Amino acid sequence: VYVPPRARGRGGKRMWRIKTVEEYERDEHKKEPTPVKKYARFHSLEEMLRPKSTEEMEPRKKIFLQFLQGLLQFNPNERW
Repeated sequence: VYVPPRARGRGGKRMWRIKTVEEYERDEHKKEPTPVKKYARFHSLEEMLRPKSTEEMEPRKKIFLQFLQGLLQFNPNERW
């Protein structure tokens, strides 16, 4: 938080503003970590569960997929 010199609002109260990232880094002498954005490259639950499957995992994956689809229903009347 930063209080600019002589910054007054209504009634003579001090005005506060949030520092920009550059002001924070300069004043605190440290660099803000840049967030790493890694997104999954699938568009459905089926695509997410498809890779690296073995024959014995297929039935479990289908059951798990059905379970997730039931939990993630948008309509609350159809949700489990």
